[in-house]
Amino acid sequence: MFSLIETAKLQQISAYKWLREIIDHHMFKVDYQTPAFLA
Repeated sequence: MFSLIETAKLQQISAYKWLREIIDHHMFKVDYQTPAFLA
């Protein structure tokens, strides 16, 4: 159970970093398309 929770936490953190990287990339590179991308 403990290892399952830890794995879920790690996956959540890496997914958040990945999503954050994509959002930052789109904000800088494709400024006007960001709202459409997020919607």
